[in-house]
Amino acid sequence: MTTELKANNAIAIVDAAIPEEAKYKEWKPLMDTIELPDPPPFPDKALPEVMRDMAIGISKSRKVPVALAATALLAAGGMAIGRNTYFRRKRGFIGRANLYAMVFAARGERKSVTFKPVLEPFYKWMKDHEQEYNKALQKYKLKQEMLANLNTAMVKPGIKEDKRQEFEAQAENLMNELGEPPRNPRFIADDFTPESLFKLMKATGGTAGVFSDDARIIAKMMMGSVYSSSGESREDFLLRPFDGEAPISRHRVGTGNDFIERPCIGMLLMLQTDFLRKIGGAGAFFASGLISRCLFSYPESWVGKRDADGNLLRADDDYEIPQEVIDRYERTIIGMLDKAYSAIEPEYYTLSPEALAIWKKHYEYIEGESGEGGKFYDLLDFSIRYSSQTLRLALQMAIFAKHANIEKDDMLRAVTLMEYFMDSAERCYRIMKALVLSDDAKKIVTKFMSLCPGETISLRTLENSCHLTREDVEIALRTLIARSYCRFLPESASNGKTGRKPSRILEINPDLFL
Repeated sequence: MTTELKANNAIAIVDAAIPEEAKYKEWKPLMDTIELPDPPPFPDKALPEVMRDMAIGISKSRKVPVALAATALLAAGGMAIGRNTYFRRKRGFIGRANLYAMVFAARGERKSVTFKPVLEPFYKWMKDHEQEYNKALQKYKLKQEMLANLNTAMVKPGIKEDKRQEFEAQAENLMNELGEPPRNPRFIADDFTPESLFKLMKATGGTAGVFSDDARIIAKMMMGSVYSSSGESREDFLLRPFDGEAPISRHRVGTGNDFIERPCIGMLLMLQTDFLRKIGGAGAFFASGLISRCLFSYPESWVGKRDADGNLLRADDDYEIPQEVIDRYERTIIGMLDKAYSAIEPEYYTLSPEALAIWKKHYEYIEGESGEGGKFYDLLDFSIRYSSQTLRLALQMAIFAKHANIEKDDMLRAVTLMEYFMDSAERCYRIMKALVLSDDAKKIVTKFMSLCPGETISLRTLENSCHLTREDVEIALRTLIARSYCRFLPESASNGKTGRKPSRILEINPDLFL
């Protein structure tokens, strides 16, 4: 059989994957329906009282699952505590309260109205400190200019020695007064590149909060489909600031040398559920270890649902979050931000003997179930940091409770919360890996996502741009067409000319670009 005949037969097989009645009409959904375990109930009683009241208030007023609000509050709480407060299990085993949280909810699940009350105290605090910062920055720049003028005066030809010494003394005094630049209080970003985020951290003294109620662009940037000319993933910039033990040092010809000690990023990304599939196909998220640094929450949908009595869960009513609940949450967060903003030296929380015993039992359970055949064996990309994530939550519990170290009750709360996130991660993993794509199919999808919505691509261009053989492309396309990632356009009628046969044209499912 000739190569051309083989290719034509392969194309015919691929083309046959599209049912005749569905061709060139409406697109099927990108994902097949898969069976998922029921979402675990969120253990709101394990939250500190100020968080619990706020989570329940948001849930009742916005008509959203408690898990949606509670996960956002935990991510925000860790960021309010900041970069200088650590738990210390033992020498060399430390960590902070900052969290990387991803919340998945479909369109219309009211992510934005959940997000707003969680972040309001942060924006209030930043606004209140902005005027003070601008004044301090103006003074700092003035001293810099004075120092530059003194340096210029000292090297002028013919300057007398006594005058030069006078200028030197003035310059030395200015240098001592100058110190570090004032810290910008506006540390939250919802759209950025790795370069701009580093610049923000430099201006804020090493801290950045990545908070977004519509994080599509951020997620795509991390996967390399935007802000990357090569399509290479950009998730690496999140790795070191999670723990913050090692400084970030950058050397650039244009900007000089920059150094950030104890970098700290906290992250809350709210995404539509289709990003579970996209993240599952982003191998770099798993290879880099970013997945294990994230807490996942995928609560049940309340759209159109009813309670046991038949009442709509999202029925309209006049319920509002009690003002005293809002005020107490605001005071708590602002107090933490004030402390984090002024603190310079690290503060360490140790574990009480009772808390340590509970954590060890939790750790040994996870470790014991991580071997072959264990509950977490298939989830090692996630579970490798489960026990250290529990310590981060325990640190939050201790600080919200105003304890001097991590007590037994703090650890019990943290283990209960972590059990929710462990179950939720398994639920998310089922979606991420239910429709696993081959490496060749992933290359093709990456190429698809580099196109503009509505843009088509020829089979020949796909082969060349992905550096794959015709046979490899056709095998991968069988899967992608069956899952409605793409489909062939009808072949054009022959124009009567001889020569190379035109390459088939693919159109891409527009849902892939959402």
